[in-house]
Order: sequence, then structure tokens, then C-alpha cells
Amino acid sequence: GLIPGADQPDEEVWAVAHLMEPGALDNASGVAVSVEALRALAAMIERGVLPPPSRTIRAVHDYEMFGSIDLLESHTTGRPVAGLYLDVIGSRSQVTPVLYWYDAPPMCPAWANGIGWECFRRSVRLVDAGYRLARRPWPEWVPSPMADPKWGFPAAWPTTIHPRAERIYSAYHSSADTMDLLSRPALGQAAIASAACLYMLACVGDEGLVHDAVQGFVAGQ
Repeated sequence: GLIPGADQPDEEVWAVAHLMEPGALDNASGVAVSVEALRALAAMIERGVLPPPSRTIRAVHDYEMFGSIDLLESHTTGRPVAGLYLDVIGSRSQVTPVLYWYDAPPMCPAWANGIGWECFRRSVRLVDAGYRLARRPWPEWVPSPMADPKWGFPAAWPTTIHPRAERIYSAYHSSADTMDLLSRPALGQAAIASAACLYMLACVGDEGLVHDAVQGFVAGQ
């Protein structure tokens, strides 16, 4: 799915989620949040609350790692310039009490990190999902095909996965990863923040459009 860009449609901002994982939290949650973020943006654009973004916003639902590499190798419809990983998000705070914002891997350009962090920081004020919010560098143990210098576009990662691999939630990659791990307010918060982040990334470089976007999000919150 995509929202076409009005001025630079060949430049794309990606909402990346992994479709082929069987868990509710990992990663039906990421797919659901990306779909809802694009649905909300499309509705606001159709109502005239937001102008169309300058760049194209695309929902990319792939198979993790090897599927991502194949997608990057074969994608020909536009050039990704920034993105957002939506992987393991929207859990109940009793499962994981911290919503982490991981900046894009350090080999990527850093310009997108502050935009996304601000969108998620403000979303915590709008929707109380019971989280604390923390900003961290990209975890060393997590690979990112998008960050490879061959493509090298910044894609940060909002998630409820702990930065230390040994402290991931207990149902991780098992049949215990079921719907009862999810929180409706947390999923809503993630969708709001993701929509704002994707739209802002798609408008960077056009100060007037960014100003209109801020006013539109306030009006349509």
C-alpha cells in the first residue's frame, strides 16, 4: 500500500513490518500499526486536513532479513530515502514497560532520528499506554539490511524490545505470543506516532508543508 507523493514521488519513505512471523506481538503488531498509520494519513488527506506529502509513503510488509534483502535488490518503483521499522510494538505495559526509540544504525545519515523521536515523545503525552519512553542507539545484536551502505537509508526502530537480547519478553518467538500480550491504547499510540513520523519524513525539505502538517495533526488528532 502507498500514499503517492505530490512533488517527489520517486523518493519514498517506508513503513517496514514483517508479515511472515506468526506471533501477535512479533509481528502482527507491526503490520497492524503500519496499516493503521497509512489508513489514518489517507483519510486526513482525503478530508483536506493534511496536504498530500511531498514524497511517497509506502507500507512494506516482507519476510524478515532474507526477504528484506530480496526486496531491496528487486525494488524498482522508487528510491527509499528514510523509513521506520515497526517490529514488536503495542504490547501491554505489564509485558514490557518501556517503549524504546532506537536511532537508525550509526552508518546511516542521522537526520531522521530527531524527527521520529519527537513524534513518539509527543505521542506518549497524547495517549497513556502505561509506558516509560527511552531513546537508545541501535542495538549491536540486531542486523539491519536497510542500513547496508549499498542502500544506506535511515530507518529507526520504535519497539518494546529491551536493548539487551537476554531480556526480551518471555513469549518471544513461541506459540505463547498471543493477542493477550497486546494493548489497544498502546497500538493506537504507536499508530499515531508512526503516522506523524512517516508524514514528517515525507515532507522534509518543504518548510511550508511541514508547517501545514503540524497544524493538520493538531486539528485531526
